[in-house]
Amino acid sequence: MKLKSTGLKFKNLGNPPTTIQTPDNHISLPTQVLAVGSVGRGKTFWITNLLRQLKESKCMDRIFFISSTVSSNLKLLQDLDIKEHDIYDPEDPDCIAKVLKSVDEMRDELVQYREKLKLWEKFENDLKHADPRDLDY
Repeated sequence: MKLKSTGLKFKNLGNPPTTIQTPDNHISLPTQVLAVGSVGRGKTFWITNLLRQLKESKCMDRIFFISSTVSSNLKLLQDLDIKEHDIYDPEDPDCIAKVLKSVDEMRDELVQYREKLKLWEKFENDLKHADPRDLDY
């Protein structure tokens, strides 16, 4: 394959290309992986091993699994600690909407946690710098 320069210039905006730190010997996250092959060729074996290594590296907290072969691969999935409610059948026309709903709920919980954390930090700072003479008993 021949490559031809386009002459395009890219400006470094200072933001990293990925937001999740992964070990040097791992794929960068976020990413998308598609495994295609006939039955028994090791697709689930490879993906579960990749996910296990990333989880052991603390690169992810939760895994949503969309597969029609879950029941035949339960042993491989045990180490991943995937919750039953995070396993979806691709034949369910609403499976993507359900995953997105769960992700939105997690995002909302994180936003709420961060807001509460800011309030707590302000409270601690105010308490640290409070003058005891200003307190009402």
